Amino acid sequence: EYDKTDDAQAEATYEKERNKYHKMDKELELELDQLESERSALNTEIESVQKVIDDNTEKSFKTFG
Repeated sequence: EYDKTDDAQAEATYEKERNKYHKMDKELELELDQLESERSALNTEIESVQKVIDDNTEKSFKTFG
C-alpha cells in the first residue's frame, strides 16, 4: 500500500500552484483582449488616414490634370 501521509500537503500545494497559474492565465487573456482592441482601433485609424491621403491625392491630380 502507498504512503498517503503527505497527500493532503501535496494536494494543497498543487491547488495553490494551479490557482496561481489560472489567475495568471486570466490576466494574460485580459491583456490580450485589450491589445487586440488597441490593434483594431489603430488599424481603423490607419485606414482612415490612408483614405484621406488617397482622396487628397486624387483631388490634387484632378486640379492639375
